[in-house]
Amino acid sequence: MTSGRGISALRLGEYYIASIETLWSVVKAHPHTDTNSPLVADIEKLLAKRDKTWSDVYALERLIVPLMSELDITAFFQRRLARAKTLDLPALGAHEANWEAAKAEKETDERLHAKQSAYFVLLDDLNWFHTAQRLDRSQRDAAAQRLWRVGLFVLALVALPWLMVGGLGMMASSSPEAKAALDAALSHPPWFGFYTALSFGLLGALFSRLASFQSNVATLTYADIGQTFKLRYLMVRFGFGMVGAGILYFLMAGGFLTGSLFPDLKTAKFVDSTVPLWGTDWTTAVPNAEFAKLVVWSFLGGFSERFVSSTLETSLGTARAAENKQDD
Repeated sequence: MTSGRGISALRLGEYYIASIETLWSVVKAHPHTDTNSPLVADIEKLLAKRDKTWSDVYALERLIVPLMSELDITAFFQRRLARAKTLDLPALGAHEANWEAAKAEKETDERLHAKQSAYFVLLDDLNWFHTAQRLDRSQRDAAAQRLWRVGLFVLALVALPWLMVGGLGMMASSSPEAKAALDAALSHPPWFGFYTALSFGLLGALFSRLASFQSNVATLTYADIGQTFKLRYLMVRFGFGMVGAGILYFLMAGGFLTGSLFPDLKTAKFVDSTVPLWGTDWTTAVPNAEFAKLVVWSFLGGFSERFVSSTLETSLGTARAAENKQDD
């Protein structure tokens, strides 16, 4: 039994629905239960419902509680309390204290009423917990779908120029037109390099969100997803990654970041390479080591939110030291 947005009987109903049916069979068989009352009719109607949601199960138990004997309330309260301990409900101590206070009542009617109240409070807390869990799961599913769609769009932006260059490179050896188009595409390496920096910064930011989602998917709540994985917040994070990678590109182009680990943008280019494919050697264009370094640093600039900030602070400190040295 499964409802559109409810809980399937296989996952939750095996415990709760069977438990409620058992509870009702016990209560209904009690000699003091008026089987012709409107309350009993409502219970029977809900029990006969084919596809029960969690809300139906919760409503059923709430309807049955006023008809239960004190002995039944004690037995089923302990079952629900054991479930609360398994879930580690935050208010577990309060529920135990409520029950102990109810047990201490001297008058039979007062004690029954107090136990019913304690049962209702625990039942409400369990319902809130499971409702929050369902909401969190639905939001996690929505966030995963959103990341998947956005990820495909980002991958298309990143891959498009590379596919174009690779395709033109494979045709260049046999087609003068393709060779001319390839030369034209790569004749402005600063522009192509800057696009590479921005696109791989975007890819790094996407990977950062994917890694965060994957690491915390089991514990993400509705509030967490609303603050981190809504489309507008993803766009802010992606924009930050692109800007960071763009700044990193100009820091490397301006000579602020130098050394064997950083690319020399003046020599970053594509070179011809032979690729065996389908029994034939194809000549295509691939990035050289300097261009590969640009890709890696651009990805890191988009992935790490603190990397570009710390790099800017280091560059600023270096510039100030050089200025003070000149003043001396």
